[in-house]
Amino acid sequence: MPQNGLQTGSPLIAIAADSEQKVIYVHEEMQTFLRYPVSDCSGRELSEVIWDIAEQRIEFKPDERSWEVFFTREGEEYHLAVQRLYSGRDQAMPEITVILQKSGDREKRRLEQELSLNLQRYKIALSRCNNIIWEYHVDEDCAYLQGIRSLPFVQSGKIEDFSRKMMRDRHVDKESLPAVRQMFLDLRAGKLMACALLHTSQPEGGQSWYRVTHTMLHDGDGPDNIAIGVVEDISKEQKEQEKYQQEEKYRQALMGDALASYEIDIDNDMIIEKIIEKKKDMLASVGLSVNCKYSQFLKCWAEKNVHPEDRFLFLQEMNPKFLRSQYERGRQEAVCEYRSLNAEAEMIWCNTTIYLIESGGHLTGFVYVKNVEEKKRRELELLRQSRIDPLTNLLNRAASLQEINYILNENGQKESALLIIDVDNFKNVNDTFGHMYGDKVLAGIAYKLKNIFDTDAIVGRLGGDEFLVFLFNIQDEDAVYRKAQMVARELQTIQEEGENRIAVNNSIGIAVSPRHGTRFQELYVKADTALRYAKQSGKSCYSVFGDKISRVVPMEYVNREWLLDELEEIVYISDIQDYTLLYVNRVGRDLFGMKLEDFEKQKCYQMLQGRNTPCPFCNNAKLVKDKFFMWEYENPYLKKYFIVKDKLVEWNGRPVRMEIAVDVGNHLIGDRATTAKYHMETVMLESLRTLNSADDLETGITRILELITRFYDGERSYIIEIDREHGYAHNIYEWCREGVPPQKASLQNIALDAIPYIVETFNKKQHLILSQVEELKYTYPSEYQFLTRRNAHSLFAVPFEDESAFCGYIGVDNPNINQDTIRFLDSIAYNIANEIKKRRLYERLEFEAGHDTLSGLLNRSSFVRYQNGVQRKFGESCGMITADINGLKQLNQDYGHSRGDETIITVTEVMRSCFPDGEIFRLSGDEFVIIAMNQEYEGFMKHVREMGLELDSQTPNGVSLGATWVEHLTDFDMLLHHAEELMLVNKQIYYKNSDDVRKHYSPERMKLLVHDVEQGYYRLYLQPKFDPETGTVHSVEALSRYQAPGHELQSPVKFVSLLEKMKLIRYLDFYMLEEVFRLLSRWKTEGRPLIPVSVNFSRITLLESDLFQMLTEIKNKYDVPSSLVMIEITESIGDIEHKVIEAVGSKLRKAGFRISLDDFGADYANMSILSIMHFDEVKLDKSLIENLVGNEKNQIVVKCIIEMCRSLHVDCVAEGVETKEQLELLKAYGCTTIQGYYYSKPVEVEQFSV
Repeated sequence: MPQNGLQTGSPLIAIAADSEQKVIYVHEEMQTFLRYPVSDCSGRELSEVIWDIAEQRIEFKPDERSWEVFFTREGEEYHLAVQRLYSGRDQAMPEITVILQKSGDREKRRLEQELSLNLQRYKIALSRCNNIIWEYHVDEDCAYLQGIRSLPFVQSGKIEDFSRKMMRDRHVDKESLPAVRQMFLDLRAGKLMACALLHTSQPEGGQSWYRVTHTMLHDGDGPDNIAIGVVEDISKEQKEQEKYQQEEKYRQALMGDALASYEIDIDNDMIIEKIIEKKKDMLASVGLSVNCKYSQFLKCWAEKNVHPEDRFLFLQEMNPKFLRSQYERGRQEAVCEYRSLNAEAEMIWCNTTIYLIESGGHLTGFVYVKNVEEKKRRELELLRQSRIDPLTNLLNRAASLQEINYILNENGQKESALLIIDVDNFKNVNDTFGHMYGDKVLAGIAYKLKNIFDTDAIVGRLGGDEFLVFLFNIQDEDAVYRKAQMVARELQTIQEEGENRIAVNNSIGIAVSPRHGTRFQELYVKADTALRYAKQSGKSCYSVFGDKISRVVPMEYVNREWLLDELEEIVYISDIQDYTLLYVNRVGRDLFGMKLEDFEKQKCYQMLQGRNTPCPFCNNAKLVKDKFFMWEYENPYLKKYFIVKDKLVEWNGRPVRMEIAVDVGNHLIGDRATTAKYHMETVMLESLRTLNSADDLETGITRILELITRFYDGERSYIIEIDREHGYAHNIYEWCREGVPPQKASLQNIALDAIPYIVETFNKKQHLILSQVEELKYTYPSEYQFLTRRNAHSLFAVPFEDESAFCGYIGVDNPNINQDTIRFLDSIAYNIANEIKKRRLYERLEFEAGHDTLSGLLNRSSFVRYQNGVQRKFGESCGMITADINGLKQLNQDYGHSRGDETIITVTEVMRSCFPDGEIFRLSGDEFVIIAMNQEYEGFMKHVREMGLELDSQTPNGVSLGATWVEHLTDFDMLLHHAEELMLVNKQIYYKNSDDVRKHYSPERMKLLVHDVEQGYYRLYLQPKFDPETGTVHSVEALSRYQAPGHELQSPVKFVSLLEKMKLIRYLDFYMLEEVFRLLSRWKTEGRPLIPVSVNFSRITLLESDLFQMLTEIKNKYDVPSSLVMIEITESIGDIEHKVIEAVGSKLRKAGFRISLDDFGADYANMSILSIMHFDEVKLDKSLIENLVGNEKNQIVVKCIIEMCRSLHVDCVAEGVETKEQLELLKAYGCTTIQGYYYSKPVEVEQFSV
């Protein structure tokens, strides 16, 4: 409430009263008008208080809403406005308010004059227009109309429930109702203006359009609850607009991103307007002008601009005769994609779409040309990615097979050869140097193969370390053997560089065509068999099938006649010389009324055409083997119209004619009524535009189904897809009118046996028109139930095909109008089927580019993309698993690749079941990576353990796993490296426990290590640790030294890093641990004092999954407390994930060992490790001790570390102490243990004494 004095023109809510006119509030400024205190007004009668203020009586009548009182006090004129409120929503709110306002006589007269003028203006405007006007009270939903007789406003006076009555008026079209409803909602929400467009039907049959506008009244402070409604009759303007839109619809569809658009007269073969692209006259560019022959333009344009490879397609699909035939077959558009020069002389991919429009029996077309270069590039790149192996850039397995099959089909009898190349001992490369190194080896092999086989060859990667080469146009078999020798020689030397000098050999299996077969599967089986023989014969060689091994049993023969009898099209075979019929399939025999033996020695023109002489249109001379000759023909003998495909095929060793004829029904198409036809074409155009412009397929098809439903005035439109392989039908898309319940969810997995009538109709390539579903009640009871359950009493449906086979249908339930235009639905089905097929092909190519063909998992390309974009997941928890199938290579060699493939599929299924939400990648033949984001550590490790057990039970040799987890992802590559490190550690355990694999994979260095250990070349040295206060020994460190006969003694620096790189350090670590236990046991037997002994363990050994088992086995051999043994861990373990470090510490503590942190402060300075794992001892790295004297900063660091150890109750050891100055400083800092040359160098066991 305002607290300042009352000013002229400034309103004040002075008094509020309840519904019984009892005062409940009076503003304090009213005190000047009252004889008694303001506080005494509560509870008084409102009329009494107003009398005390203005000395005027107000009679509150129930049907009145407001009253006015004017009074004068001390020469000033005041105005009381009393208003009754009707909210009723909150009983605490006042029902009557009194507003006080000061206004002089001049102000009052000015307001009255302005009101009078406005009233006159309103009356003049109302008399000069034909609009309908009313007053609408928003809160009460009532309107006041006077003398209105125009539909749908035939009432006058006060109309209650005004909004509801307007929406329920039978003359208002249902499509207008959403706009009307929104108009009233906007008014109730407080909008100042709200509009709606009404479409009404008149009793005499006409139609009208009205624009309804409501404008809220203002009282100067804001909108009131009253709006003025104005209705304008815009029927004339609307009809003119619709006419204009209809005339421009096609042309507008062609504009936008079109390079060029123009109109052609198809029947008169004429271009009837200029073709302009970027202001360049394209007709003039080929020497032509408007009204020239369209076919002449096509010829000139093709010769000058169209890419030579695309000219035939361009001329065939764009010529006027073909366009006419397409229209007569029910097509509404023709589309052709080709490469052509544009206005800037650039060769680009173009899409030309011609909308076919018939008027008065005359066919014209609107043509528009689009630049689809980017789209085509994406499609071609996806196609390329789906065919190329990302690591080697060779063809992948699927693409190689496709190319080879094509060549064999074209030149099956010409000499060719298939080579399968397997890299010997490649597993050794991966296990020794890591998979990234192995990838480089494979890429190098691929590079060599491409150089060796640069022409007349297909080179591909089968998977893992297997490659294939298919040679065609070979001179003789000796040329193949020379190439094989070249491969063996070149690949053998590919890895003879570098420090480790691991030779990579190869084995090759060869099969030659046509001697060993003319189909890829035959050649592959025999080449694979030859490869296995080469492997068994010592590797590094090649073997030709049949030369040294028995022949493979030939594959089962499939009878060709039986296969053709299963086709649903008419197929016949005849001699191309004398026209003798050699074979007619079952469909053809049934159609012509033949028996199997009837056509023997009969002529094709007699039996099939009813002629006595060869057909004058016979095209035998035009037929070739590599492609079909397609044409259309109406058979006068059968009175049917067919699409015919002819080609030459081999039949019992000789070339013959094979014809496939598809019945497309009656060729004649009846005329349509002009209005219905135009409506159909308009909806068709809208459907095509929707299909082409929709962001996704589902949105586009749903919109088209809506158009179909409205075109036929049906209740529901839908698409059913047929799964013939499993015998089911599925509702994949639907659109329902308002109030019609959706059926899609309930129409899944429909057995085809349950809809026999529909299936039979579509198998006969007929449309389904059911005017009464009741017709099926007794003949097809299951189908009758199927339809009536969804309240379908009538039905339209047409089938669509994929590769000439019925694969689904599009239907409309309960159509009411346009029932003679089934052709419209047929055309829509054709376009939708094509779009579904095209987009699914695009999705399949996109899927194949990022997925492994065999397993369906994400492939290496996807992993690289994931790796590049992983930054957006930084900060989230991440679990990573690397996996390697044990012995997969041996499995392929012993049992064939099919067994190996089965194992890969089994591994895939187990991984998916254990990590359904994880990202799973197959990187190569036997390598996998699993990434699980946002999982708790305990849950993640539980799934890892379950997966490991499941893989061990379901695969022949199990799978080596490396799993690690980090709470906050910051370094993806480091996490991957740790997981691979763990996997390789577990891989070594597998090699150790598997005799066959150890013999096959054990590197020479491991054999040498075992030999040196057994011979005692690795020796145990001891270096004591001293108490600096007493100078006595209280513990000792066990160190390894190596000395071969005749050589100098070597420190660990010379051999530990190499053993770690070769993943052999575990053998030395466990050997040294056992030597320590053996030493302590000997001391105990000899009665010598037992002091703690520390022994170094590599990080790789600590990460082994069976660490606890190995520690327990060793300590249980000796009667020595394990607490006397301290395991020294280098500080480098600090870069391992914290949960893994915790697990390592837990295993050591569980086995009873003490733990020492070695080399603290060397490279990592990772303080957090001290908070993760409890250490009994921390050893300062000798680099800190070397710079201690004279380096103040270094002294501060060392002193702080010693104080920190004291606070953590951890013994601090200074390592590498060599001078008295160093010793004195360390004593002053409180260091508890000293180790170094100042007291003692490492000595042999026999020289050591306490």
